[in-house]
Amino acid sequence: MGNRSSVNSRSEIRMEDLRKQKPAKIYERDVKAQIRGLLRFLGIQHFNHVASALSPRGVPDILGTIPGGRSLLVEVKRPGLSASPYQEAFLAEHRKAGALAFVAHSRDEVLMTLRIAGYEPALRITKVMGL
Repeated sequence: MGNRSSVNSRSEIRMEDLRKQKPAKIYERDVKAQIRGLLRFLGIQHFNHVASALSPRGVPDILGTIPGGRSLLVEVKRPGLSASPYQEAFLAEHRKAGALAFVAHSRDEVLMTLRIAGYEPALRITKVMGL
């Protein structure tokens, strides 16, 4: 019986240690990779914009075209972070011109935005997923 209580003590310590651990940090590059995988799966042509000294300020991370011709601009951020004023202004300018331009923190957020925009493959996927 003494052994059993020591096992419980060890189990409690382990559980307590687990509770103290910080959740794994999510990196923007991982979110971007997941989003780009979704866009490839949905057949949306796109590319990853890499900013340089010659780029205008605020150009989003992902630029593409939805089948049918509508422009797609996605500024990718880790959960909890927001776009800079330059990025928000760039997206707003393109939204006014008819583009689907937004900030995304996850693949699911992109999928739901495409669904709301009426992109048929996104509508079908979210139905299958029960969203």
